[in-house]
Amino acid sequence: MERRLMIEANESYAEDYQMRMLKTNRIEGILEVRSMMANGRARFSYDIDGMVSMKAAFEKSSIGGKELRALLENLATAREEIENHLLLPERILLSPEYIFCGEERYHFCYYPIGRQDSWSSFEALVEFFVNKIDSNDADAIQMAFALEKGCKEGNYSISKLISNVLQMNKKESFEKWKEEGMREIYDYVADLDDEIEPLEIREEKRGWFSLPKFRKKQKKKALDFEELYSE
Repeated sequence: MERRLMIEANESYAEDYQMRMLKTNRIEGILEVRSMMANGRARFSYDIDGMVSMKAAFEKSSIGGKELRALLENLATAREEIENHLLLPERILLSPEYIFCGEERYHFCYYPIGRQDSWSSFEALVEFFVNKIDSNDADAIQMAFALEKGCKEGNYSISKLISNVLQMNKKESFEKWKEEGMREIYDYVADLDDEIEPLEIREEKRGWFSLPKFRKKQKKKALDFEELYSE
């Protein structure tokens, strides 16, 4: 049986060019959607067959660099494709319960009558990353720290911030980030427990660096990036 996500609005909606565009085009990264009216209220039904929400997927597990990078890449693509089809990227829902993973990629809900503040929604998504980040994954920490820092500076567009973070895998950018921010992260994690064992990680084209690793018996603590960044 087909699985669908239903979102009910508190207002009516007469189909406009947005739904016509969504119906007649297969937009990469955007879930197939239908609209209907019931009791004077609009309902939007999304095809999520074979998928799991990001919220459920990471309810009891942490987010690694591979997953975070895939999410950012897929979101960047979805935003670009939405603009290419003359739709509004701020109407992509960014709450983890509305982001779905299936077939090794992330898919997003386009909400035609959405009026959410896209920057605030993105900041909330970044906060979700920070709370769920794998503290033993250098790439995940690097990207989450850069996202958090970019949100605090508040002078980025969402697309520009994502692009800059994804470019950090280049050696020059990585070395600059490591010099400026890695020591802060290392010192913070080290303070969580006096008894830590260093984890040596090798990233091709990046060289060697050390990152603390918690003992297995210790319950992991989410990194508090509020303590890592200040103006």
